Amino acid sequence: MATKITPKELEKIRNLIQQFDFKTLFNQLGWSKPSDNQHHTVTVNSQVLSYQHIAQLSGVVVLQITAIPDSKIRLAMHEDISRLHHEHLLVFVDANNTQTCWSWLKRDGKKSQPRSHSYFKGQTGDLLLSKIINMMVDFKEFDENGTVPIVEVTEKLRNALDIEPITKKFFKHFQEKHGDFVNEIHGIANEKNTSVLLHRLMVIWFLQKNIFWIIATATIYPII
Repeated sequence: MATKITPKELEKIRNLIQQFDFKTLFNQLGWSKPSDNQHHTVTVNSQVLSYQHIAQLSGVVVLQITAIPDSKIRLAMHEDISRLHHEHLLVFVDANNTQTCWSWLKRDGKKSQPRSHSYFKGQTGDLLLSKIINMMVDFKEFDENGTVPIVEVTEKLRNALDIEPITKKFFKHFQEKHGDFVNEIHGIANEKNTSVLLHRLMVIWFLQKNIFWIIATATIYPII
């Protein structure tokens, strides 16, 4: 179900990202406050990590971890947390609130593929914002028991954090336009330089077309 985002809501979410206030952020997205407010520790590959529940929705939990370990440790923590909470999102934050890494585990049959998204202090937060607004829940999506089907919640996470469709879309467009652009570029003798220039132009075009357009139109169009 599509959820409309107002300019005021969009700006508030952006500010919360910049402030590293992710607990309030999920509340703004319509998620429930956690039933577990305690701090916990878990030992992963001999490394002790501290974490806390910051949000939940229909059995899906969001955990904030005060550290940003390497990718192997993050994957191991996903596997450990899965024993308690099959569907979850891990939000890693460094001790000084200067960097965060959001990690979600995509399950495809027997394979598990982590999807990671980072934000650094000083950035606008628009890239992360364009993803997480897909997690927003409207009150109309809750049933008479005050819950949202877990299938719909996990689908929101997939739409927000599964970057594979975007990657495939990029290469599809790149292949379609590559030949046309090469034929239009003249005056560069070295084919290698032509290729480098083309790749840079294509990346800039893709970002302008797909990311900035999303941010610019999110205030007036439904976000699916």
